[in-house]
Amino acid sequence: MTARSPGARLAWRLFATLLAVSWGSGCAPSGDAEGERTNLVVISLDTVRRDHLGVYGYDRPTSPFLDRFAERAAVFDWAFTQDTNTNPAHATVFTGLYPHQHGNEVNGHLLAGEHLTLAEHLAAEGYLTGAFLGGAPMKAEASRLDQGFERYDDDFEGRRRDGRTTVERALDWLAEAGAAEAGETSQPFFLFAHFWDAHGPYEPDPEELEPFDSPPSGVVLERIPPYQQLVQDGVEVRDLQHYVDRYDALIRRVDRLAERLIDSVPENTLIIVMADHGESLDERYHKLDHGAQVVDEQIRIPLLVAGPRVEPGRYQQFVSLVDLFPTVLELLGLTEPGMDLSGKSLAPGLQAGGTGGASGASPGDAAEVETIFAAARSDDARVADRGYELQRLRRVWGARDERWKLVVYPGVNGDLYELFDLENDPGELTNVFDDNRRTARNLLRAIEAWHPDHRRSVGTLEVSDALREQLRSLGYVE
Repeated sequence: MTARSPGARLAWRLFATLLAVSWGSGCAPSGDAEGERTNLVVISLDTVRRDHLGVYGYDRPTSPFLDRFAERAAVFDWAFTQDTNTNPAHATVFTGLYPHQHGNEVNGHLLAGEHLTLAEHLAAEGYLTGAFLGGAPMKAEASRLDQGFERYDDDFEGRRRDGRTTVERALDWLAEAGAAEAGETSQPFFLFAHFWDAHGPYEPDPEELEPFDSPPSGVVLERIPPYQQLVQDGVEVRDLQHYVDRYDALIRRVDRLAERLIDSVPENTLIIVMADHGESLDERYHKLDHGAQVVDEQIRIPLLVAGPRVEPGRYQQFVSLVDLFPTVLELLGLTEPGMDLSGKSLAPGLQAGGTGGASGASPGDAAEVETIFAAARSDDARVADRGYELQRLRRVWGARDERWKLVVYPGVNGDLYELFDLENDPGELTNVFDDNRRTARNLLRAIEAWHPDHRRSVGTLEVSDALREQLRSLGYVE
């Protein structure tokens, strides 16, 4: 990664201002060879599991719109997040850097001013920029992810905002920009919409729950995070199905929100629909939760891309959120900024077309397979079944290839290792580290080459007491 000094940062901002002024006076920036410039919409479905969407094989009607949208989109079957917490994952989308590079490693960390964001780069290229947020970890005071956005709408109290309000704010902004309902605008726009609705606690409206309400499953949850606890008639609900029903109902809500937004933008718009991470339901010791492990139901995410220069189809290569920044720039016909990005552009493959195959199919020999790196916060309560005592200010690291996943937990008395054979144990239930030390060592070397300082501690939070309490109520801090 190329470091940027405060002086270089100031020079970039001056350049961005001058370029934006020249664009407003009629001087088009590079990438405008054909006259009509492509807009960008990024929709983040916070906490939505890929396997709870119909496009990825789910059999409940959670995503009828996205299932239709997928017919004109590139659908990535092997997309991964870099972190299972909201702020770090989105900071990676906005910077094209891994969390240990951009510095937002836990919810509540603040993005350093020296990092160039996608919004800043697009603003410098003449784009209108607006972001509309739904969850407390994305507030500017909790993340500084507002860098580069002319409108960063995080004006809500408490830990969340109903996505129906968020989408109304976004549509109002589009109308102000003259871009709604396939209208014309003198400038292209970048719209980011963050829907937090599927994040716990799961609180759908009664009419939203009705189509999903089903009898108890008989699977009784022994451990439920305090923020997720559902009480009916004074009794705590512990049957798994009650929680799954509510979760699915909220995914159906965000599907409707995505439909409203996507149906309101012009045709010449690049649209990305993604999740920042997934959710463990009953797979782990700590139920109905995310953020402190790098298991596949949390790191493997939905990712759909549609628009100009994108050939629809199913794509089987391994890709990550860190790849979105360079991909967007190439698909928009823009030059990369004067800094190194950690991801790779997916644009050449998107223009060539998908490799086919069914949802969940193995990447296979014909697809590009590389090592995926992901991280999570350290919290020994989430892995208490292992008996681990962890260092709270260090990180949990994961390295995954097509067959193997190594997980490194920061133990108080030395690092703790788990290795999973995903080919024979896709649920990551049996640690085979002792029998496959050579494989584990190779993956550990990959982590060390990728992040030589991965054993260091992370910084503490610099947020207000009120925001710290909101993060605590969501299980993110003690």
